[in-house]
Amino acid sequence: MVGQPFIAGVGKLIAPEGEFTDLHMTATSVTRTQRKIRTDEIDNVVLSATLSGGGNGWFGHPDRATNLGGPLIRIRDQAKLYVLQWTGAENHTLHVELPLAALDSRARDRVLGAAGTALPPRGLAPMLAVQMRALAEAAPDLDSEGRAAGLRSVLDLAATVLRLEFGASSRRARSARTGC
Repeated sequence: MVGQPFIAGVGKLIAPEGEFTDLHMTATSVTRTQRKIRTDEIDNVVLSATLSGGGNGWFGHPDRATNLGGPLIRIRDQAKLYVLQWTGAENHTLHVELPLAALDSRARDRVLGAAGTALPPRGLAPMLAVQMRALAEAAPDLDSEGRAAGLRSVLDLAATVLRLEFGASSRRARSARTGC
């Protein structure tokens, strides 16, 4: 990796409700420091899917290291420290970024508590992964109205996935089904 040039390609769709990023990159390290957190004041939650490549890193605490990659969607809290080491020669990731204000306070606390983990591969999470890939593939050929509609669709589904997985109503429904 040392001496190899860093190459990246970024496709980004942005709306007031959130962002979608399609990122292709060579091996690199990414660090979110306390200084960066203070200066940019971003406190969004990001859902990331790795389509190819991988590496390792930690989100929020170095003792909770994790492998990057695989088919699951990982949760990242932009208000926490993280260090990521992408080691793949070619890494392709998709990211949906939502403002925390899009979630009610109970779901928000649970989502932030799950930062660094992956969404369970059940319910609507697999559908979100498919929709993220579909938007990445279609976006270059869509006009601005089509890209905006696709972005809204992915953002709405991402917020719904988080509400269903971490909201109070989903917890009550799971408790009723399991008798807990």
